[in-house]
Amino acid sequence: MPPRDDDTTPMKAGSTLVQNKNGKLQKLNSDSSSSLDSICDEKILIKPRLSETDALIPVLERILFIRLSNNDRSAELDQCVSMFHAYRPPSISTSNYLKRLHTYSFCSPTCLVSAFYLLERLAKKDKKYAITTLNVHRLLLVTLLISVKFLEDMSYDSLHFSNVGGIHVKELNRLELETLRELDFNVNISLEDFNRFEDSLLEEALQHAMEFDQTEKSESCPKDQQRSSDSSMDLLKLVNSINQSGLLAHRNSATASKLKHLISSSPISVSHSTKC
Repeated sequence: MPPRDDDTTPMKAGSTLVQNKNGKLQKLNSDSSSSLDSICDEKILIKPRLSETDALIPVLERILFIRLSNNDRSAELDQCVSMFHAYRPPSISTSNYLKRLHTYSFCSPTCLVSAFYLLERLAKKDKKYAITTLNVHRLLLVTLLISVKFLEDMSYDSLHFSNVGGIHVKELNRLELETLRELDFNVNISLEDFNRFEDSLLEEALQHAMEFDQTEKSESCPKDQQRSSDSSMDLLKLVNSINQSGLLAHRNSATASKLKHLISSSPISVSHSTKC
């Protein structure tokens, strides 16, 4: 006899929580006599993680778009100088650079999330490390390198990352040491902080997707016109990837409805000289 909807008895080993058609929780035991046909309509309550889906890169691209759109308008940040800043933006776009690092670093997706976590820490410690079109490439490369070295059991060396990132290995080593000093040589991230930060990335990307409209394109910073002109296409790609990955199924009904309506209604070298 299957458990009642209001059953409060302890879970047995091998039990699984499922959600019936009425949205109520139900416990199914592995030794239950229920046939497969009787539970084929049930939905297993497994929440996918962003880093486990193909939506990760589109979400990170959207986060970069948000940060750069805001920071490139800041007159205060425009006066900031660090050893990460170039005289002019590299020819490769931020989006393509992120994809290049993802493709050729041969690291786990968690390293990318960790790299963005380190970027946030650096920006909070000193505003000169807030990402702009002049420093984002070097900051991305270095934080990813540090994350890979810390999290991966086996990884490629700095020479490989310098070739992937388009800067000399000696410069990369200097940037890595500078970053570690700014972080007090503490690059650890707890599981709780990782999950919380990962959720915040998805939440921010979804919120921006719902608030985005055509007026933002016309008001975007002239420093990155190509990024602005492609924004609507990237936004549709973002929402579609989130929907297909199953992440949207765990959002509240209002958010899911708005994003699904949005879906249905929508048709490499960085080796420029630095300022320091």
